[in-house]
Amino acid sequence: MIGGLPIAHTAVSAAISAYRVDQVDFMTLLSAQEKLDDYETEYWHNRAEGFRDLAEIDEVTGAVLVEDGWNK
Repeated sequence: MIGGLPIAHTAVSAAISAYRVDQVDFMTLLSAQEKLDDYETEYWHNRAEGFRDLAEIDEVTGAVLVEDGWNK
């Protein structure tokens, strides 16, 4: 998934450039943007889920995650 995000950004940039010189239609540009939006939404959803998991570990164990590891 993470590898898809830079590719989606590149696809949108390419679609914008191609649209400006009439090589692709507007729907192609919208499709590229929609795919980027989907990847970004999935990325942030996964990040939030990871933070929720860490918070649950903190709550269950009483440990706190700090920069250099877990502290009790």
